[in-house]
Amino acid sequence: MIVHSPSRVTIEMMNSLQAAEARGKSSALSFFERNFDAISTWSTWVGLVACAALALWAWKAGVLTSLDSLQEFLGKFGPLAPVIFIAFQIIQVVIPVLPGGISTVVAPAMFGWVLGFIYNYVGLVAGSLAAFLIAKRLGMPFIRQHFSKRLLERYESWTSNRRFTVYFAAAIAAPLAPDDFLVYLAGTTNMSLRTFTIIMLTCKPWAIIVYCWGFDFIVRTFFQ
Repeated sequence: MIVHSPSRVTIEMMNSLQAAEARGKSSALSFFERNFDAISTWSTWVGLVACAALALWAWKAGVLTSLDSLQEFLGKFGPLAPVIFIAFQIIQVVIPVLPGGISTVVAPAMFGWVLGFIYNYVGLVAGSLAAFLIAKRLGMPFIRQHFSKRLLERYESWTSNRRFTVYFAAAIAAPLAPDDFLVYLAGTTNMSLRTFTIIMLTCKPWAIIVYCWGFDFIVRTFFQ
């Protein structure tokens, strides 16, 4: 059997194609590097607008006016209800439209204690990561514009304290703390994404457990 070696023309064509492919990748990477800030800012605002639009639609549709209306709305989706709930919790953190505890207790009421905890955990952590990154990009002016002066006066001094990480972790673990606001506030500090993620993964479950257990206890004690 005779094996023909590639001709010189074929080799040159292959080299030309490889060189063109390398130039294309280099150009794309160069474009991304040059326009990173613009792309990042644009994507941040697109995300904010999308979340705002969904929240406004849900509010006008009556979904967010009460716990009962939210439960009724989720029940219409059948097997997709967990996905819709997780998406709602993500939006709820980025653009708070109900006190966090209200939406959190919906999950155990609809899905049971264990699954309710899991869905809350996934949605709240994902939403918190999104809010943290938004605050990293937009900074303190964004927070001053969208949160009350009272909250700022009460907690802004934390950011200049070297124990901010400890205070923040304790607040995230505690129920009733304004954790949505504190997540944004953390994004304006020098806290790294890694540290923030570890805090959310290890501390957030405790607040969720208190909310879920408390709701389950009230239902079993007073309504059964």
